[in-house]
Amino acid sequence: KVNAKDFGVFHYEAAADESLLRNSRRLSGSIYASDLPEHAATDELWSKPDYWTKVASRTDSELDKNSRADLQRFLQQVHAGTSQEFVDFAQHELNLQAFAKLDALDVAFGGDQRDFREDHTYYFDPYRGAWEPIAGRFRGFRADPAFNLVDNPVLLRLKMTPGYLSQRDRELYLFLTGPGAPAALRSRAAGLLQRLAPELATDPHWDAYRQLPRIDSFHRRMVRPN
Repeated sequence: KVNAKDFGVFHYEAAADESLLRNSRRLSGSIYASDLPEHAATDELWSKPDYWTKVASRTDSELDKNSRADLQRFLQQVHAGTSQEFVDFAQHELNLQAFAKLDALDVAFGGDQRDFREDHTYYFDPYRGAWEPIAGRFRGFRADPAFNLVDNPVLLRLKMTPGYLSQRDRELYLFLTGPGAPAALRSRAAGLLQRLAPELATDPHWDAYRQLPRIDSFHRRMVRPN
């Protein structure tokens, strides 16, 4: 309930931080999240580190917290690296399997969040010297003939890296024939709904129309889906 109004059952997802690294069995390292204001040009996100928030660092020292040398190298390769330079960077300093898996999930579910401006979070392992994306904000979910509903500079560079698209398509196939198959998804969804059932049953007449985009008063009174 928010301000005495029942808004139903929600799933809370905390922002990526050091606890995510520990739970994912990753070593302490840098986590950067994009934070581009509306007034800034799109190019600024990928040309300089000013619009990235450093959420976590290797140690608690001020030197580590303030250092952005790793991010500057990443952005320089994405923004200005030659084709050969980026291929070498991708093969040695990117966890290509992790990037391919996230790309495959967005393709499978029609995700449309990781565009040129928003919703990018990356982890840099200082011991392995490798970057990987942090999966979050899975929204969109609609059928569309386009394979990628959105693109971004990192994906565009990766798609020109030899072998990446084959790897992404292989991850997509393994997902769609395994844990992403309709029967598997239906089974997991049923399990989640079973856990939520007691909460949902507490208010069987909750009006979901409050979560829909605003429409005129006539339709609002006529259409009240539950």
